[in-house]
Parts: sequence; C-alpha cells; structure tokens
Amino acid sequence: MEREGRRFQVAGRVTVIALMVALTLVFSAGVAGAEEKVWSDVCGVEVSVNVSDLAWDEVGQRLFVATDKGVQRYDPALGTWSSVGLEGFSISSLILEGDSLWAWAYSRGLCRYSLDDGTWDDLGMGPSRCWELASDGSGIYVAASDEGLWRFDTLAGAWSKVGEDEIPGYVVTCLAWDGSGLYVGTDFHGCLYYRPGEGTWTGLGGELDNPYYGIDSLLLHDGYLYVGSSLGLWVYDTQKKEWSRTTLYSSDINEMVCGGPCLYVATWYDGVIRFDPATGEAQNTWGGAINTYFTSLAWDGTRLYAGTQGKCVWRYVPQEGSWIRLGWAIKSARARGMAWDGASLYAGEYDGGIWAGDPQSRTWRDISLEEGPRGASVMLWGAGCLYVASGKELWSYAPGDRSWKMLGKVGDQESILSLAFSGSEVYAGTDGGCIWRYDRGTGEWENVFSHWFPIMVCALAWDGSGLCAGYNYLGSVMADWGGGVLRYDPRANIAYDLIAPSINDEISSLAWDGANLYVGREKTGLWKYAPTRGELQNVSGNAGLSLSVRSLFWSGSALFMGTESKGVWSYDPVSGNFTDTGGWISGYSVYSLAGDSSNLFAWANGHGIWRYGPKAAPAIDSVFPGQGTQLDLWLSLTVQGRGFETGAQVRLCKGSVVINALLVNVTSETRLTAVFSLFGAEPGVYDLVLVNPDGKEARLAQCFEVNGICGAGAGTALLPLGIALGLLSGGAMWRRRWKRRG
Repeated sequence: MEREGRRFQVAGRVTVIALMVALTLVFSAGVAGAEEKVWSDVCGVEVSVNVSDLAWDEVGQRLFVATDKGVQRYDPALGTWSSVGLEGFSISSLILEGDSLWAWAYSRGLCRYSLDDGTWDDLGMGPSRCWELASDGSGIYVAASDEGLWRFDTLAGAWSKVGEDEIPGYVVTCLAWDGSGLYVGTDFHGCLYYRPGEGTWTGLGGELDNPYYGIDSLLLHDGYLYVGSSLGLWVYDTQKKEWSRTTLYSSDINEMVCGGPCLYVATWYDGVIRFDPATGEAQNTWGGAINTYFTSLAWDGTRLYAGTQGKCVWRYVPQEGSWIRLGWAIKSARARGMAWDGASLYAGEYDGGIWAGDPQSRTWRDISLEEGPRGASVMLWGAGCLYVASGKELWSYAPGDRSWKMLGKVGDQESILSLAFSGSEVYAGTDGGCIWRYDRGTGEWENVFSHWFPIMVCALAWDGSGLCAGYNYLGSVMADWGGGVLRYDPRANIAYDLIAPSINDEISSLAWDGANLYVGREKTGLWKYAPTRGELQNVSGNAGLSLSVRSLFWSGSALFMGTESKGVWSYDPVSGNFTDTGGWISGYSVYSLAGDSSNLFAWANGHGIWRYGPKAAPAIDSVFPGQGTQLDLWLSLTVQGRGFETGAQVRLCKGSVVINALLVNVTSETRLTAVFSLFGAEPGVYDLVLVNPDGKEARLAQCFEVNGICGAGAGTALLPLGIALGLLSGGAMWRRRWKRRG
C-alpha cells in the first residue's frame, strides 16, 4: 500500500507537470500567434510646399524640384514623386549641365548630382549664400547676393571670387550665360556684362541702373536679353545695345522661361503672364487665382511647370488654359476623405488632387489629372467604384480603365459633406440640409429629403434597410444647439428623428455594426444606440474617458475612433473595453479613417496617412551624405526608410570592420539621424545597418564610402594616428613653452 501510494504521488506529480507544460505551450503559442500591431507611415515622399527652383531634364523627361526639404523629382509619365537627396537642407537654386545636376544647399554649399549613378558630391562653400547658378561649360557661377559673384572651377575643383575690384559691394541677384560672356543682374546697379577671357566688365546702362530698382531675373532669347525687375519687364537688344520697355510695367517679376514662341513670366502678385515678343501682347494665365507667390518656372516642350511658395508645384497646359496642382503634400495637408478598395488607398485634398496609393511601396499617383474632379471633400468605395464628392458634384472613378464620370449635382447653394452606400444606391448629405440619392441602376439623381430648418448633414450610415443621418444646426441660427440623428426609410419615403438634438455638442461621424448605431460627438465622445431597445448610452463617458471623437470606422469586430489630439482608440462591443492604439500618431488629431477587416488607415491632420497592422521589419531607403573622410570626427548621417523605433542601434559595416554610431536620434518612424566618428577609419565602401530594440534588422548595402586622405597611399590608416600624435606632442610643447613663459 505504501509503495502504491508513492506510485500514485509520483504519477500525480508527473501528470501535474505534464499539464503545466501543456498549458505553458498553449499559452506561448497564443502569445506568439497574437501579432503586435503598430502604426507605420504610408505617405512616402512628400513634396515640400515651398519650392524655390525648377530644372527640366529633356533627356530623362523629368522635373527636378528645389525645396526647403531637399531635391525632389517628378515623373510626369507615372505621376509619381521621389526624393533625390539633400534631405533636410534648403535648396535655393538648380541647374542641369550635361550628365550633372548642380544644386546649392544652404549651410552646405555647392553639390553635384550624377544623373548616371545617382550619387552626390559636396564641393564646399565659396560664398555663404546663393540666389542663382549659371554654367559656362567648365565652371559654375554663383550669384551670391551681397557677397558678389563667385565661380567654381569644375576641372581644378577650386573657388574664386569674380570682379572683387570691379564690382565691390554689389548685390548680385541673377545670371545668364550667352556662350562667351555672362550677364549679371544686380540690385541698385542695373545689369552688367562680364567677359571672362578678357576679365572686363561693362555696364549696360538704361533706366534700371538706378539705386531704387532691383533686377530679379534674366533670360536670353533670340538675341535679346529679357530683364525682370521691380519695375516690370524690360528688353535689351544685345546687337544694338538698346533698351526698351514692355507693356508689363506694373508687375514685380520673379522668374521667366521660354515656352514655344512666347515667354512665361512669374510675378509676385499677378500670377503667371504669357508674353508674346513678336506683338508685345501680355495675357494673364490666371495663375493668380492660385493665390500664392510663384518662385520658379520650367518648360517641358508643351507644358509649363511653376513652383510656388506655400502651395507646391503646378502645371499649366496652354491648349486647355488650366492649372493643376502636382504636389503630394498629404503630410502637411488638412485631412479630407479616404477610401480603401482592398489594394489601393485613395486620399483627396480639397484643392490638391485625388491620389491613389500603394501602402506597401508608398507610391502615389494623382488620378484627378485623368479628367476628373480637382479635389475632394469626402469619398467612399462601393461595388468596384470610387465615389467622390467635390463641392456640389458627385463623381465615380473606375480604376480598371481609369475613367471618371460625373453623376450629378446638388443644389446651387449646397456642397456635399457626407456619403453612404446602400449596395445599389449612393446617398449624399449636404450643408443645405438635404439628402440626395443616386440610383446606380437607372442613373437617376434626386433630392429625397430637405429639412425645414437650416442644418448640415455631416455624417451618413446605412443600417441595412434605411439611412441614418447625423446633422448639426448652423451655429449662426442656433448657437447653443448641437446635433442629432434622423433616419430616412426609402421604402416609405419618410424621415423621422432617431436621436434628439443635444445641447452644444456637435456630431462628427456615424458607424453601424450590424445591430447598433455608433455616434461620434465632439464634446462627449462615443455614444451607442440600440434600435431594438431604443437605448442610448454614452459608452466612452461611462468608461471614464474624455474623448472628442472626429471619425469612426467599424472593422467587423471592433470600432475604431479617430479623436482630437489623442490619436486612434478602439472599442470592443463584447467586453466594453477601450484601448489606445498608441504609436507614432498618439497625440495627433485624426479626422478620417478607412480600411477593412484586416487593414486600418488613419489620416492624422497635418501629419500624413498611417497604417495600423502587424509590426514589419524595418527598411532603409537612403543615407545622406553618402561619403566621409578619415578626418571626420563628428559626421551626422540622415537615414530615410520605415519601421524605425526609438532605441535603435546604427552602425557601418565592411566585412569584420564595424563603426558604431555615437548618437542616434529617431525623429519619426521614417527618419533618423546618426552621428559617427570616422577618424582613423579604414577606407572603403560600407553597409549601413540598423537594429531595432526587438532585434529586427535593416541593411542598405554599399551605401557609404569612407575616403582615404589624398596622397597618403598605403599609409592612410596610419596617417590619422600620426596626426593625433602630432597634435598631442604639439600640445605638450605648447604647454611646456607656456609654463616657461609663466
């Protein structure tokens, strides 16, 4: 009995241990299967809203853009943008010469970009500033404002100041090379001509040679020098040496370009003007309606590109007489509508186009250029089509053949604020208190509801058999009233109040989960209405949360809420629990959500579009600068990519040689800076490696080169050590001498 009791005890212990092991394995498998979800940026390259210069590449048929965030490139054939480099630097001027793009970066100097291999070279700083660049074939001239005129010799690699004795103190603003000499525009000293072969300067005289006027742009065309100034447009006959004034005498001219037989002139206050040299006639292209300053122009053979201050890049087609915005500025734009079709994400700016994006590659294409609406206030996806509201118009877009169709218009005094899809019909709510319906089968467009009191129908949700409409009273009429919800029954063709208006608490959004209606309010957060019981409750308030809800999305199992200044929260109807999704967008205001059962996208107002999903491995897209020297004690690299996390480690690797970053600052999920000391490092080409705190790694192969010291030969690795010892010994001698003197 005693032996059997021991056997039972042993067997019991084994059973308990086996059960514990099994439970541990099940729990571990469950934890491993529950993937952590994070927010990741899907915007990709964003075009800066501030553009200072443009350069058209005739061979590659692409546009290079100088911005306050580096150099960017636009491919008209694909409608896509990409970053070329110099991220984080403000670029003032660009010029294309052969296989090189020359750029001036503030605080960095003159840089050369190879169109063949896509690499940048730093050429240092002669002057500290640049207004314009010009090439003479073997050197680059720099109009350096009050620092005069400088030249970089591309063969010798050396800087020199030009005309230091002849034009002392002149403010040089613009340049034009005619094949043998350089025309130089100045502030307060008119226009001059410089002959490099003779080293002579000649003033061109004229009325612009005046201490009250400034010259901003020069253009050579058919033997004439066109001069844009604060006194309008002037013409200098280079053969007769005579000046004449054009009819453009009241515009402050900033830039000019040849476009076919005409000139296009960018002004500060009057938009872009087309000037015909043959007739002297000037015609406004109405670019002034864009309401911004035009800074730069480029011509691709048939179309005009214009850079602006504050509103990206625009394109003008002379045959159509229309301006179209090209810049992808979602990160800084006010959030509008989004829609998801399962593969592509659509995002609309109010006046900046409608974009289709691939969240995986983070590439975007402006589909509004395909004869569609120029902007969007709200959009939705249904039955294989994208529906877009643009002002008073409702449009549909078919991705298969990239075709647009205008479906109808609401009243003349109305604009569409909200859309909903019933499966066969599209409903539109307006700021005029109306609900319109588009029947996809018959193509009919009709007004099915008009409220007798001035309201705005700001949110719609289809509940399976009827339309729920959230509305707000106009503040000027009912200042203390907020919003309520009505329901429209299409079979009975009647509408009735579902949720009575609240006091001073507006409705922002609606969502339907199959049984319950969710209402987002700006002051009291999330409300839940159960139609079968007629029960309305403030679920976020009951949970002790203070949320201002701006957008809602039902995923099939959970409700997601975009909030004011608190990112995105989720609500589980079964448990009643609220969860802050956190991440990079925590603290942002989210006014638009879209997705499906496995994808969620959030447009954070002024901070771009983000995707919520399983944590992916990090990736590195670019590193700048791409080279350094053995004497760099403190070199900061800017790294662009995605999936970067705070606490990441960065290093340069070449075989067994590893150089760890001294400092790493992760500024966003897509950008970081890493500081390295390359003093004494082995010359060669290195990989850049990033390791996140969870161990996931990214590598960009052969992206950075450590250059040896010129002329050091095989002793390059020892030379820095010799320099260091020399400095130490020199310092010791100085200390000894100082002590003797003391």
